[in-house]
Amino acid sequence: MCYTTGILKKQQQSSGSGSGGTGRIASSNSLQSLPKRAESPASSTSSSSSSVSSEILESESAEFESAPATSTTNYSTSGSGVGRQFHASNNANGALVNNYRGSDISSSSTRTNLAINTHTTSHYNNYYHLASLLLVVLLATFVLHFSLWFPFVLPYQIGSAAYHTYEPAWYQYDVMHTKFDNTVWTYGTDYILTLVMCYLAWRCWNVGNAAAGGRNHGTSVSSSSFQLRLYSSSLLLCYGLSTLAGGLAHQYFTSLQLLNTMNFQWLWTVCVGNVAFASGYMGLIGREVQRIFGVKNGKGVEVVPLGPWWFWPAYGTFMAGAVAMGYMSFKRPACDIFIAGITQFPTTFYCLGALGLRKWPSSAAASAATNAVPVVASSSSSSTTTTSASSSTSVEKSSSPIGHVRLLYRILYYVGFIGNAPLLPMYPLLVQYSGMSLAGINTLLHSWLMIMWGMQGISLLHLLHAIDLHHHRPKKD
Repeated sequence: MCYTTGILKKQQQSSGSGSGGTGRIASSNSLQSLPKRAESPASSTSSSSSSVSSEILESESAEFESAPATSTTNYSTSGSGVGRQFHASNNANGALVNNYRGSDISSSSTRTNLAINTHTTSHYNNYYHLASLLLVVLLATFVLHFSLWFPFVLPYQIGSAAYHTYEPAWYQYDVMHTKFDNTVWTYGTDYILTLVMCYLAWRCWNVGNAAAGGRNHGTSVSSSSFQLRLYSSSLLLCYGLSTLAGGLAHQYFTSLQLLNTMNFQWLWTVCVGNVAFASGYMGLIGREVQRIFGVKNGKGVEVVPLGPWWFWPAYGTFMAGAVAMGYMSFKRPACDIFIAGITQFPTTFYCLGALGLRKWPSSAAASAATNAVPVVASSSSSSTTTTSASSSTSVEKSSSPIGHVRLLYRILYYVGFIGNAPLLPMYPLLVQYSGMSLAGINTLLHSWLMIMWGMQGISLLHLLHAIDLHHHRPKKD
C-alpha cells in the first residue's frame, strides 16, 4: 500500500544517509527498533522483526483507509506513536466537523422558530385588526340608531316634546316646520365660542414649547406630550370650526330658499360633522390619558383597553359620514347638533374611565403635587411653576405624572366631558314649553357650551402641564 511504501522509503533514506550501506540492511535495522521487545536469540532476530513490522504497518494502513481525509497529518516513526498521533489528529478534525454541523443545525432551527413566530404574530395582528374593524362598524351602527331613538323615549313629557321637535328633513326644509334663527345673539355667540376654542387649542399645542423657553430640554418635553397636545388641540379646533360654520350659516342663510341650497347643506355638514367627528379625537384623548396617566391591574393589563389607534377615528368618520348623508338632518337644523352630541357618549365614558378608574394619591406626595402644578389660567411662560425643595422631592418618587394632577382640574375634566348631557332633554323642553325665543334659547345653549367646552380645554391644558412638570422637575444644586 502507498502508506507502507512511503514509510519504508523514509526509513531507507534516513538509514542510507547515516551509514552509507545498502537500503535493505538499513530498513531491517530500523524495523527492529519499532516494537520494544526483550532481546531474542540472534537466529530469530531478522524474522521476528520483519513479522512485527508488517503487523504494525498493516494496522496503521487500515486506520488510515477507514478514517476521513484530513488537511494536514504529522507522522512519526518513533515507536508506536505513529498510530496514536494520526488517530488524535483525525478525532480533532472530526470534532470540528461535528461542531460545525451542530451549529448549522442550531442556527437553522432558530431561523425556523423565528419564521414560525413571525408568521403567528402576523396572523394574530391580522385577526386583531379585522376584529377591531368589525367591532367599530357594529358599535357605530348601534350608536347611530340608538341616538335617533333615545330622545323619543325619555320620560316626563320629554319624549313628547322631542316628538314635536325632532322631525326628519334630509336637508329638505319647509315653511311649516323649519325654524332657523338669524339674529346676532345666535351667530355672535357662535363667533365668541370659535375664538375661545381656538385660543385654548393654541395654548394646548404650545405647552411644551412655551415651558421649554428655548432650552435644550424643550424637545423632550414636546415629544413626551406630543400626541396628547395634538389630540387636545384638534378636539378644540373641531369645536371652533363647528361654531364658525354655524355662525356663518345663521348670519348669511336668512331665507328658506337659501336653506334648501347645496351651499347650506355643505356648510351645515361642516358644522354638525365636526361635532360628530369630535368623537374620534375624544377617543384618542382617552387612549392617550390611559397610556400616560392610567393604571394596570395585578396582571399588568390596562384597566381601560387601548385598542388600535385608528379605532376611534374610524368611529368618528362613520358618524361624520352619517351626517353628510342626511341621517341626522331635521327640520330644525339645531336638532342635528344634539343628535350628533348623543353619538359622543361612548368616547365620553371612555375619557372618564381613563382618568377616573384608578387609586388617587392621598399622601404627602399628592399635596406636594398640588403645590407644584402651575395654574393654567396664566398665559405667560414665566408663571409656569415654582416649587419648594421638599415638595419636589416627594413628587419625584412618583413614576407617573398622575401625582401632579390636582383635584380641582380632575373635577373640571369629569364635568366638562359629561356636562353637555343635560342639553339633550333641555332643548325640546325649552322649544315646546318655555316660551323663549330662538335667539334666547340659542344664547343659553351657547353659553352652556362655552362653560363645558372651556372646562375640557382647561383640564386638558392642566394634564399637559402635569406631563411637563413630571419630565422636568427642579434639580437640586
